[in-house]
Amino acid sequence: MDRMDREYHKLWYRLDGSDYYLIWYTTEIDGIFVDSEGRVPVFRREGSLENYAMERGLEITPGEPILHDLEKINCWLEAEFGENLEYECILNAWNMFDDVFKSIGKTFSSKSELENSIYDKLFYGSNLPVITPKGQRYDPVWTFAEISFIRTAMELGIEQLRTSAYCQD
Repeated sequence: MDRMDREYHKLWYRLDGSDYYLIWYTTEIDGIFVDSEGRVPVFRREGSLENYAMERGLEITPGEPILHDLEKINCWLEAEFGENLEYECILNAWNMFDDVFKSIGKTFSSKSELENSIYDKLFYGSNLPVITPKGQRYDPVWTFAEISFIRTAMELGIEQLRTSAYCQD
């Protein structure tokens, strides 16, 4: 796929007490911009990301980025097992990690029956207004195996992001 067919956006995430931005793209297959060495350039300031993108001929689509709060994920990982699962936060992190892994040539998602079931529960459990009928709510029931799977996936995703990302400013 030609880089020119991609639509580039700022992705904002919070981890280890700091806010960062990286370049996310959408096309037939979504991903994260990586450098020639397969590393993920991240930035503490939006302006630094914009300058980096401009120097490389990447046009960033205007708009406010949505926070991917990985601090909340870390807090959940440190809390009582399975307590206070924030579906939308975990779903956003899951999608981000999947894009990071794909972009560096690794696999995050196995697409197993268990994983697909968990993803669906997270998706529908987020109760997004465009999906959930007015006046209704879906509250999934989780098994120990499902919670364990989510915890492992989030730990793996955070570790890979820490390993792959390098700060540009």
